[in-house]
Amino acid sequence: MTATSDGFPPATETIEIKPGDNLKESIDLVKESAIHPLSPDQLAVVDSDQPIPDAMKQNDAAKTALTNYYQQTFQGYLQMKEFKLAESQLHHLSGDLGVTPADDQKQLDQLQTEWLAEEKTNLDQLIQQERFTEADTMLADMEAHGPQPEMRDALTKAEADHEAAVDQGLSDADALEASGNEAGAYQSIVAAAALDKIEPRLALRVATMELPMPSRTIALPTG
Repeated sequence: MTATSDGFPPATETIEIKPGDNLKESIDLVKESAIHPLSPDQLAVVDSDQPIPDAMKQNDAAKTALTNYYQQTFQGYLQMKEFKLAESQLHHLSGDLGVTPADDQKQLDQLQTEWLAEEKTNLDQLIQQERFTEADTMLADMEAHGPQPEMRDALTKAEADHEAAVDQGLSDADALEASGNEAGAYQSIVAAAALDKIEPRLALRVATMELPMPSRTIALPTG
């Protein structure tokens, strides 16, 4: 979702809406004029995300302009949950400009911890619902902020357990059908599909399984 307004740069956030959700979302916009103006040379430095040249660090006006810029963009990245970019701004502040705002680092650590906890809860729900593709996408985004070995192992195990359960359901139906028990095979695969409504292989097997038509004896009149 992207929010725009006159006098504001666009701000984008990624959201997830699930069936039945009633979602209220807000996006903070920062006025363009609120960001300290930079000279063309300074813009070239920040756009390339390169270390700040010594000449700029030794110029009081340039150092002030860059400090304000990095502090303001740091807050903007925090609002967008772009923690790697926010961390990069802090690196420029502390490493290049010698500005070490302890509160900023504490704020970054706290927000990132809260975000990861929320994402883990959402990821657990996706895994329980066997929405593995969505879970993998969410986990990849989390891993961009740092390794998540426990969540990766949980997703891998859930996918393997799911595949094993589907294979077992299909195998049980095959065995019953091979023994001549078509009705039992049908009931078995229907039961498996009822437990896993989003698995296409089970649904396809239910749709394509052929059952013998029941035989009926009709008494014909004589004479």
